[in-house]
Amino acid sequence: GKKVAVQATTVQETDELPARSKKCTDEGKPAIEIVPFDSQDAATNAVVLGQADAMSADSPVTLYAIKQTNGKLEQAGETFDSAPYGWPVEKGSPLAQS
Repeated sequence: GKKVAVQATTVQETDELPARSKKCTDEGKPAIEIVPFDSQDAATNAVVLGQADAMSADSPVTLYAIKQTNGKLEQAGETFDSAPYGWPVEKGSPLAQS
C-alpha cells in the first residue's frame, strides 16, 4: 500500500514494481501504488516532499539522488537484482569491440 515514485517508462515502472506489487497482493498485502513522473528529479523530489514513500531507480541513480539531497534520503536495504544492459552503436563502429 506504499506509494513508490519512478521515472515514467523505465523498467521500474514497466517490470520491477508491477512484479513486486503482484507478489504483495498474492500474499494478501496491499498493492504498491506506482507513481510515475516525467523525470527522475521529479520522482526524487516526490520522496523529499513526502508525496511518495519511496523511489525506485537503477542503483547509480539512487546513490546520486541520496548524495544530491544532502541526507534527506537514505538507501533502504541492499542493492537487489541486476538487469542485462547493452549499448547499441553504429554498425561497423570500432566501439562494437569494446
